[in-house]
Amino acid sequence: MSTPSGPVRNNAEVRIAPCGDHYLLTWERGSRLRMAAAAQRLVRTCWAEWNLADHGVEPSHGFRQVLGLADDAPVPGLFDLATTVTPDSLPALYQTLYDVILRKRTTECVLRLRGKGGRVFRMVAEPVRIAPGSPVWAVRAVLIDVTADRRRREAAHRTEREARHEGWHWLGSRCTG
Repeated sequence: MSTPSGPVRNNAEVRIAPCGDHYLLTWERGSRLRMAAAAQRLVRTCWAEWNLADHGVEPSHGFRQVLGLADDAPVPGLFDLATTVTPDSLPALYQTLYDVILRKRTTECVLRLRGKGGRVFRMVAEPVRIAPGSPVWAVRAVLIDVTADRRRREAAHRTEREARHEGWHWLGSRCTG
């Protein structure tokens, strides 16, 4: 929205996040905040906007819970995210930040969090600009917990490999016997 004195930021936002084959539509306004936090918890999705100028963070109300942070833990700043992910996730995180901030592109990456359970998140990030063509002043991202999906996929691959190995083993013993 624009006024004679310049652009005005509206904090009442509608958000869309992937949820399997569907999309989760939430909005934060008044008493709906509890519903948005509950929806985030159910689909293990959260979002935040990091201001590049003042390093401020505006997280969704379920941000800490979805990421497994204590209720009183500080929300990580954009560049503090590097301390929350495993070393093998750093190249993807840095490439994503480069693409969003400098190339002004929406992009995504997969991040493994340090600590308990080795949780895996898909992060979809976009640049926030006041006007088209203007510099990026913030990064907005949705983080989706894909840990359970990854574990199911890895178990399926393991089972497939074991079945192939057993099949070759069985076939080899039939040919030599």
